Amino acid sequence: MEEKAEAILTQYKVQGLLRYHSEREANVLVRYRGRGRSSENRKKEKVTQV
Repeated sequence: MEEKAEAILTQYKVQGLLRYHSEREANVLVRYRGRGRSSENRKKEKVTQV
């Protein structure tokens, strides 16, 4: 994303005139796979939400 923003600033020749700031926020959820109650050996999956 930063590369694209730099390309746009270069294309319009406004590198010294404009500034930008971006943040990426991601949440990681751990879910148990399958049905039933959890145990020590139960498989888990990580789901990342951006």
